[in-house]
Amino acid sequence: MMRADAERIDRLIASPEVTTVTMTVTEKGYSRDPGTGLLNTADPGVTADLTATAVGDPLPMRTVVGRLTASLATRFRASGAPVNVISCDNAARNGAALAAVVRGFVEASAWPDRDALLDWLQTSVAFPCTVVDRIVPATTPEDRAAASKALGLRDETPVAGEPFRQWVLEDRFAAERPPWELDGALVVPDAGPHQLMKLRLLNGSHSILAYLGLAARRRHRRGRPGIGLG
Repeated sequence: MMRADAERIDRLIASPEVTTVTMTVTEKGYSRDPGTGLLNTADPGVTADLTATAVGDPLPMRTVVGRLTASLATRFRASGAPVNVISCDNAARNGAALAAVVRGFVEASAWPDRDALLDWLQTSVAFPCTVVDRIVPATTPEDRAAASKALGLRDETPVAGEPFRQWVLEDRFAAERPPWELDGALVVPDAGPHQLMKLRLLNGSHSILAYLGLAARRRHRRGRPGIGLG
């Protein structure tokens, strides 16, 4: 789907009217080398995308980093308007990780203007780190009934989230952004402490409960099982 919509994605990200791009990638989608955290240029998808930069066609990109970087390059060449690129996934220091692979892609590209593009990325593109958390319990018959009533049709796979939600964003932006804090998002100087709190208090306690259950030879807990988004 991403490749099929490449031209439209490229046009949208290049538009100066678009000031903020949000994306959810997860850890493996960043195409990083596990040892260095930098762009894995040996990855076949990344290699193919870098080859595409030599022929000047940004549309057939295979990877997320290739597609995003090519679209940012189009924006740079068209208007140079500043933009925010915001990761909404659970990767550690997601903004810094995304910034590193985007810069790595430009550095390894065959684009003749890559030095100017790197300067623009440094001054006009923000990659704030974020922390996202919400629990999605298993869908119940009541959830399906509520979704059907709201939609006016039968949906067998609705997703219902628990009331708790958390979105923390670093206050580091290069362009205008929606006022997310008006609906509960936290805009903070440093997302690091919030990430540590989530990993140690929430994820850590989940792991402890799972290990205790394993030691007690319990296969699952009673009630509504759930998964954490973020």
